[in-house]
Amino acid sequence: MAGRNQAATKALNRIGDETGSEGMSIAICSWIDTVSARLRQLGMPEANGMPVRPMWINDETEAVADADGVPPAVRWAGQLAAARAAKDRQTWEALIMALPEDPSEAGQHIWALLSGAALTLRSLPLPRSAGAS
Repeated sequence: MAGRNQAATKALNRIGDETGSEGMSIAICSWIDTVSARLRQLGMPEANGMPVRPMWINDETEAVADADGVPPAVRWAGQLAAARAAKDRQTWEALIMALPEDPSEAGQHIWALLSGAALTLRSLPLPRSAGAS
Protein backbone atom coordinates (compact mmCIF):
# COMPACT_ATOMS: atom_id res chain seq x y z
CA MET A 1 0.00 0.00 0.00
CA ALA A 2 2.85 2.39 0.80
CA GLY A 3 4.10 2.11 -2.76
CA ARG A 4 0.69 3.09 -4.11
CA ASN A 5 0.52 6.08 -1.76
CA GLN A 6 3.96 7.22 -2.89
CA ALA A 7 2.99 6.84 -6.55
CA ALA A 8 -0.22 8.79 -5.99
CA THR A 9 1.63 11.53 -4.13
CA LYS A 10 4.13 11.76 -6.96
CA ALA A 11 1.27 12.01 -9.48
CA LEU A 12 -0.43 14.75 -7.44
CA ASN A 13 2.81 16.71 -7.27
CA ARG A 14 3.23 16.34 -11.01
CA ILE A 15 -0.31 17.59 -11.70
CA GLY A 16 0.34 20.62 -9.51
CA ASP A 17 3.78 21.30 -10.97
CA GLU A 18 2.74 20.94 -14.61
CA THR A 19 -0.72 22.49 -14.58
CA GLY A 20 -0.87 24.71 -11.51
CA SER A 21 -4.00 25.39 -9.54
CA GLU A 22 -6.24 25.29 -12.63
CA GLY A 23 -5.14 21.77 -13.53
CA MET A 24 -5.48 20.63 -9.92
CA SER A 25 -8.99 22.09 -9.82
CA ILE A 26 -9.92 20.15 -12.96
CA ALA A 27 -8.50 16.96 -11.44
CA ILE A 28 -10.43 17.52 -8.20
CA CYS A 29 -13.68 18.05 -10.12
CA SER A 30 -13.01 14.92 -12.15
CA TRP A 31 -12.48 12.76 -9.06
CA ILE A 32 -15.67 14.03 -7.43
CA ASP A 33 -17.69 13.76 -10.65
CA THR A 34 -16.51 10.19 -11.19
CA VAL A 35 -17.73 9.14 -7.74
CA SER A 36 -21.01 11.04 -8.19
CA ALA A 37 -21.65 9.47 -11.60
CA ARG A 38 -21.04 5.98 -10.22
CA LEU A 39 -23.36 6.63 -7.28
CA ARG A 40 -26.06 7.86 -9.67
CA GLN A 41 -25.65 4.65 -11.69
CA LEU A 42 -26.42 2.81 -8.45
CA GLY A 43 -29.58 4.84 -7.86
CA MET A 44 -28.51 7.89 -5.88
CA PRO A 45 -30.66 10.80 -7.06
CA GLU A 46 -29.22 14.03 -8.44
CA ALA A 47 -28.90 16.80 -5.85
CA ASN A 48 -30.38 19.38 -8.25
CA GLY A 49 -29.21 22.28 -6.13
CA MET A 50 -30.42 20.74 -2.88
CA PRO A 51 -28.00 20.49 0.05
CA VAL A 52 -25.87 17.37 0.21
CA ARG A 53 -24.79 16.17 3.65
CA PRO A 54 -21.52 14.26 3.70
CA MET A 55 -21.01 11.41 6.10
CA TRP A 56 -17.92 9.52 7.01
CA ILE A 57 -17.82 5.82 7.77
CA ASN A 58 -14.97 4.33 9.78
CA ASP A 59 -13.56 1.42 7.77
CA GLU A 60 -12.77 -0.62 10.87
CA THR A 61 -15.84 -0.02 13.04
CA GLU A 62 -18.36 0.97 10.33
CA ALA A 63 -19.47 3.76 12.69
CA VAL A 64 -20.84 6.87 10.98
CA ALA A 65 -19.25 10.17 11.95
CA ASP A 66 -20.32 13.75 11.37
CA ALA A 67 -18.01 16.61 10.43
CA ASP A 68 -16.83 17.07 14.02
CA GLY A 69 -15.70 13.44 14.25
CA VAL A 70 -13.09 13.49 11.48
CA PRO A 71 -9.73 15.20 10.95
CA PRO A 72 -9.80 18.66 9.27
CA ALA A 73 -8.42 17.43 5.93
CA VAL A 74 -11.00 14.65 5.74
CA ARG A 75 -13.78 17.05 6.73
CA TRP A 76 -12.68 19.50 4.01
CA ALA A 77 -12.64 16.73 1.39
CA GLY A 78 -16.14 15.55 2.26
CA GLN A 79 -17.54 19.05 2.36
CA LEU A 80 -15.92 19.89 -0.98
CA ALA A 81 -17.38 16.76 -2.57
CA ALA A 82 -20.80 17.62 -1.13
CA ALA A 83 -20.61 21.18 -2.48
CA ARG A 84 -19.71 19.89 -5.93
CA ALA A 85 -22.50 17.30 -5.88
CA ALA A 86 -25.01 19.98 -4.82
CA LYS A 87 -23.67 22.42 -7.43
CA ASP A 88 -23.11 24.87 -4.58
CA ARG A 89 -20.54 27.18 -6.15
CA GLN A 90 -20.41 29.56 -3.17
CA THR A 91 -19.49 26.80 -0.71
CA TRP A 92 -17.11 25.24 -3.26
CA GLU A 93 -15.22 28.51 -3.66
CA ALA A 94 -15.14 29.12 0.10
CA LEU A 95 -13.66 25.65 0.66
CA ILE A 96 -11.07 26.13 -2.08
CA MET A 97 -10.09 29.45 -0.49
CA ALA A 98 -9.91 27.69 2.90
CA LEU A 99 -7.15 25.34 1.70
CA PRO A 100 -4.10 25.87 3.90
CA GLU A 101 -1.38 27.99 2.38
CA ASP A 102 1.30 25.57 3.53
CA PRO A 103 1.86 23.22 0.56
CA SER A 104 2.27 20.19 2.83
CA GLU A 105 -1.03 20.85 4.62
CA ALA A 106 -2.82 21.62 1.35
CA GLY A 107 -1.43 18.36 -0.01
CA GLN A 108 -2.95 16.50 2.95
CA HIS A 109 -6.34 17.96 2.07
CA ILE A 110 -6.02 17.00 -1.60
CA TRP A 111 -4.78 13.55 -0.60
CA ALA A 112 -7.83 13.13 1.67
CA LEU A 113 -10.06 13.91 -1.29
CA LEU A 114 -8.27 11.55 -3.68
CA SER A 115 -8.06 8.69 -1.19
CA GLY A 116 -11.69 9.21 -0.16
CA ALA A 117 -12.78 9.04 -3.80
CA ALA A 118 -10.70 5.93 -4.38
CA LEU A 119 -11.98 4.19 -1.25
CA THR A 120 -15.57 5.06 -2.13
CA LEU A 121 -15.24 3.72 -5.66
CA ARG A 122 -13.50 0.61 -4.36
CA SER A 123 -16.38 -0.09 -1.96
CA LEU A 124 -19.08 0.08 -4.64
CA PRO A 125 -20.23 -2.85 -6.74
CA LEU A 126 -18.53 -3.14 -10.09
CA PRO A 127 -20.51 -1.71 -13.00
CA ARG A 128 -22.22 -4.25 -15.18
CA SER A 129 -20.82 -4.36 -18.69
CA ALA A 130 -23.13 -3.35 -21.53
CA GLY A 131 -23.21 -6.91 -22.87
CA ALA A 132 -23.87 -8.60 -19.51
CA SER A 133 -27.21 -10.25 -18.94
